Amino acid sequence: MTLLIADDEELIRFTVRDMIADFPFAFDRVLEASNGTELMRLFREESPQIVLTDIRMPGLSGLDVLENLGEEREESIWILLTGYSDFEYARKALKLNVLDYLLKPPSPDELQKTLEEARSRIEEYERIRGEGEEPEGREGPLPENKGALLAEQARNIAEEQYDREIGIAQVAFMLQVTPNYLSAVFHNHTGMKFTRYLTDLRLDRAKKLLAESSLTVKEIAGRVGYGSGRYFAGLFRQETGISPSDYMKRYRS
Repeated sequence: MTLLIADDEELIRFTVRDMIADFPFAFDRVLEASNGTELMRLFREESPQIVLTDIRMPGLSGLDVLENLGEEREESIWILLTGYSDFEYARKALKLNVLDYLLKPPSPDELQKTLEEARSRIEEYERIRGEGEEPEGREGPLPENKGALLAEQARNIAEEQYDREIGIAQVAFMLQVTPNYLSAVFHNHTGMKFTRYLTDLRLDRAKKLLAESSLTVKEIAGRVGYGSGRYFAGLFRQETGISPSDYMKRYRS
């Protein structure tokens, strides 16, 4: 299992590595990034299962990286570090489906407990993906028809609530399963990740509004579940090859 530590302070990275060396478990690899750009590059190149990152770093922040990676990080566990006791950062972090939010430097006990939880979730996901079993707390493997029903329920929730800031964690909570489990079941029965499905759904709705309504790009972003108009515009261009404004000019009569 690979852990990636990202912080612009070398002392923090050293301290975390020093703590980890005394834990009763070990990682196969521990990688380091000193800024957000390096974090994104290493994540894409090395595919670490667990990422421990500072929220505020020069240039690209930890939160920026989380937003930019989007569905690419669906099968990884992220833990945020910060020197600021800021509720707004914590609230935004939870919306981005991170495991935990820790003040730095974390205590050894706090860090060990959080990393143990992260490792447990990764192992659970790999077991589900490999064997098609349900997570602990349920009995035996999930029957095929129930797996299909769960995937259909997740699709229905996406269709009904795509205009809200929801993600796989919130949908999993509604369906009383773990996010990793729902991710595995949804992929098995639809052939795509839930985040990909939700993104496609939102963009389809956005295209319709851009072409047929009199709403602004910012208003449309909010109507399809994106709190940030800037993020929506960047995602739209990335996915379609055209900006929302240009799409609007092209299709509005």
